[in-house]
Amino acid sequence: MQKSNFVLVAHARSGSHMINSLLNSHPSIESGGEKFNGINQEDCDLLFRRYAAIPDETDTILGFKLAYQLRSNRKNDIWKKVLNSNQFKVIIWYRTNLLRAYVSHEIAIKTEKWMGKGEQPELNDKKILIDMDQCIKWINKTSFQHAISQYEFRHHLCFNVSYENFLFDKNKAVEILDFLGVDSSVELSTDLKRQNPEPLDQLIINYDEFAASFEKTKWAPFLET
Repeated sequence: MQKSNFVLVAHARSGSHMINSLLNSHPSIESGGEKFNGINQEDCDLLFRRYAAIPDETDTILGFKLAYQLRSNRKNDIWKKVLNSNQFKVIIWYRTNLLRAYVSHEIAIKTEKWMGKGEQPELNDKKILIDMDQCIKWINKTSFQHAISQYEFRHHLCFNVSYENFLFDKNKAVEILDFLGVDSSVELSTDLKRQNPEPLDQLIINYDEFAASFEKTKWAPFLET
């Protein structure tokens, strides 16, 4: 497949740091992460011109993360720029189990550890109380944003992949590299580690009470995975 720069469309706590790190381990890829978060319009315009340039056969391909919140961002119009450009391939990355994503989000807020690098908190330091209403609100919002992202980028060349499928299907890395038009025989690597592998009932202090209510929602299967 022809080389092209790319964007990684992803929601919070979806494992996007991991896939970004893995892609950066490829000698033909420079994945810049959250480059457009928090920058003003002038800086956005300058940076966008670099990423929108068409790579030739010898160039490294460039990518960056397009977080869901940038769709309603008031500081710059990067979401609109990407939507209106035909210069990018789009990797839509998401986490199927949004309860896990929410738990990870709340633990990251508590511990201030947003990446699986370096010394990680002990289990007792990660345990959290979950507010049922806030959890459902976050899951509903993230699910809606994911659906909107898929719809808005429907005319772009897209590769949809979940965090879970990527972990359990080793061929997904090859498929992504083929999609990006780079050597797919390269083995990707990262020094990032999974942050919260423990069962949910070990991470959520009020698990029994929470689970009893959560089981009555349409998201109940997330308790089992």
